[in-house]
Amino acid sequence: MPDNNPNLLNTYLSELLHTDKEKFMELLFKSHYSQLCNFVFQMVKERDTSEDIVQEVFLKVWNNRENIDPSKSIKSYLYRSASNTALNFLEKHQRNVPMEDSHLESTELTKNETEETLGVKEIEEKISQAIDNLPPQAKSSFIMSRYEEMSYAEIAEALNISVKTVEKHMGRALSQLRKSLNAYLKHLISILIFIDFF
Repeated sequence: MPDNNPNLLNTYLSELLHTDKEKFMELLFKSHYSQLCNFVFQMVKERDTSEDIVQEVFLKVWNNRENIDPSKSIKSYLYRSASNTALNFLEKHQRNVPMEDSHLESTELTKNETEETLGVKEIEEKISQAIDNLPPQAKSSFIMSRYEEMSYAEIAEALNISVKTVEKHMGRALSQLRKSLNAYLKHLISILIFIDFF
């Protein structure tokens, strides 16, 4: 089995796709299942649902294995499929309604609220809520970039969009997150300084 080099893994998976389809699926599952579950969880916020979605993605891969283009990144194919399936789930269950800019002000804190003591967990929850409120494509791009550490080129390939579109989604995501979390930044910095001091 190849080491953690993504190019070697993709090459090995491509070879297995033509020679041993069961080993192909086994290696694909072992090498990507937990990462995909974490990626989808960032979108749907339910562990069981994220696992169900990823299992559905692997079932789609198994059913369409004859049509997979081995010259393209299998990882990108998985992320695109997982992202689309998660977005379809969210749309069907109306769990992700993008906020308009006019609604951002209502989620921002007043100065008095900012001065109240917030724990790190509360700040993490606010960050998670702000990410949940991103438009679907911006949310997918942001999660892939920040949580999965994928490059813009990898994200573009996974979502079947251009790198410029990924840049646009990331710019929109970061701008909206900045607006949503602006009131927390001062408090977060003071917590980080306190932690570093002790």
